[in-house]
Order: sequence, then structure tokens, then C-alpha cells
Amino acid sequence: MSRFFSFLVVTIFTVPLLLAFGGGPALAQMPSAEPTTATTYTDSVQGIEFWEGMIVGNTRLGASFGGDASGDLPGVMVASIDYTPPSPGPSVSNEIVGGRWALFSSQGKVFGTFDGGTVQWNADGTLAEVEANMSVLGGAVDGRSVAGGVGTFGGVLDHTPLTEGLPPTVGGTLQLAL
Repeated sequence: MSRFFSFLVVTIFTVPLLLAFGGGPALAQMPSAEPTTATTYTDSVQGIEFWEGMIVGNTRLGASFGGDASGDLPGVMVASIDYTPPSPGPSVSNEIVGGRWALFSSQGKVFGTFDGGTVQWNADGTLAEVEANMSVLGGAVDGRSVAGGVGTFGGVLDHTPLTEGLPPTVGGTLQLAL
């Protein structure tokens, strides 16, 4: 129950901040003067969709997810994603056109944007393969400032819980090179 409470607290207080401030300088730390080599971190992420977003024109904005990350940077991840066309369905391919994400760990925090990718739905529209490209805008890990980097998320979005009145689930692998 305490992990769920932590997730709710992080979601309630950080998602609005990330959306309002764009994850910009208010949350970033100054990069160190010494050049460093990139370190790759890999986490397994399991979560739920807690808001389906809203449709503006031919794009769904702000479909929002949150969940637990376990692995190299264990903690809580929240994400808000934009895609087109705005509705999932049988054999539909959605293109990821933007969004924001943040990972909060006892080792630090990292945040950024989604830079593209696809969500490919199966023939009955219940499961989708997700491949998302990510940019790291800032944060800090293990006391080291992060001023950039790249990432990917690959996983499965499952809409079958909707038949039982439950939120869709998402699970997959997050890889960040910082």
C-alpha cells in the first residue's frame, strides 16, 4: 500500500508541474564542468493508464501513465504521451508525436520528452506493441547532473482490463543512456 501511496503522491504533485513548467530549468540541475561518458540504465516498467487524455483535431493529447520501475534506476515513472490518429482500434497504428516523462528514483530524478515512435494494435484492438523514442532533458543520478541523453521504451499496452472496468495496463523495458 505504501508504494501505491507513493505513486499517487508523485503523480498528483509532479505531473502538473512537469506539464506546467515543461520539465525545464526549475527542475534541472546545472551540468558538471567535467565531461563524463554515457552510462546506460535499464528498468522494467509496469503501470496503468490513469487518464486517456483529450482529443484535439486529429491528435490525442496527454494520455497519462504511471507505474513502478525496477532495475538499474528503481522508482516511479510517470508519462504523458500525444499520438495520432487519436483513437486506438483493431489493426490501427498510432504515431507518437510528443509528450513528457519523468523517472523518480532514490538515486535521483530524470525527465524528458517523447520524440516519436509507434503504437501498433493487434487485430482485435486489445493489445498494442509500443516502441517510443525519448530524449533526456535533465535531472541528476547518483549525485551527477544529467544535461542530456536518449532513451527508448518498448512494451505492450493492454486494453483488456477495460472489459472489467479497470484501467489499461502497460509493461515493458525502459533504457536510458545518460
